[in-house]
Amino acid sequence: MNAVPERFPTSEIKNFQNYVCPISGIKANGKNAPSQWVNCPLVEQPICYGLCLDLQSIARDDEFDDHLYVEDFYKLAKKLNVDVLKLRKTCLNHQKKILIEMLNDEFYPYPEDKEESNVLLDWIVKLSNEL
Repeated sequence: MNAVPERFPTSEIKNFQNYVCPISGIKANGKNAPSQWVNCPLVEQPICYGLCLDLQSIARDDEFDDHLYVEDFYKLAKKLNVDVLKLRKTCLNHQKKILIEMLNDEFYPYPEDKEESNVLLDWIVKLSNEL
């Protein structure tokens, strides 16, 4: 289960012909460009959807510093000149916001996953409070 942000196609990115994901470096009009993008509060720009899911997973890990790809968070924090903890909290807060919006939506997009979404939300709130 993920806190899935609203996805949109490459064509909705402003000036997509020249756009490059600010984290992965993937060109929006490149040969292997992803077809789905999301707005990311970490960089306040669109990023590849798959990368978003990867970053969410790292941020949620209770063994954050031992996560196989935690170095990605440290590299991004350095690139943005931001504290890693602040970056992680921003990611967790974004996930929390998405889940709350989804769960409060009368047309909840994943009714069969509602219980799992509540569990994930509880986990993220607990984790955020411990940081």
